[in-house]
Amino acid sequence: MTPAQVAEAVFDSHRFVKRLTEAGMEEGLAEVLAEEHMGPWIRNVATRTDVANIGEGLERTRVMFRKDLENLRKEAATKTDLAMVRKDLENLRSDAATKADVANAIAAAERRLMLAIIGVAGVLFAALRLSQ
Repeated sequence: MTPAQVAEAVFDSHRFVKRLTEAGMEEGLAEVLAEEHMGPWIRNVATRTDVANIGEGLERTRVMFRKDLENLRKEAATKTDLAMVRKDLENLRSDAATKADVANAIAAAERRLMLAIIGVAGVLFAALRLSQ
């Protein structure tokens, strides 16, 4: 509301009572009428307590919002940590696959060495037979 609108909306009870008494009404009756007329206005006007309560509610909301934001930041850090753990697991799996590859290569080398030993033994056996 603009100041002009507020000024129009304000009810001047003193002026109201004065005009009624000047018109011949008893002052007590004029005051009762003024109070009854002001009722709807008064019920809709925010008091200092109302404003203070709203301020307190806003402060509680702000504090809760900050806590929620802090928790979200912690959760985001946790997600970063999880991503790092996943990367570590992926590296371990990769290392495990490499170890399996090494084990297979060793087994193949052992087979080739065994065949070579058998081949040398065969040559030696043949050489011994020929020398007799």
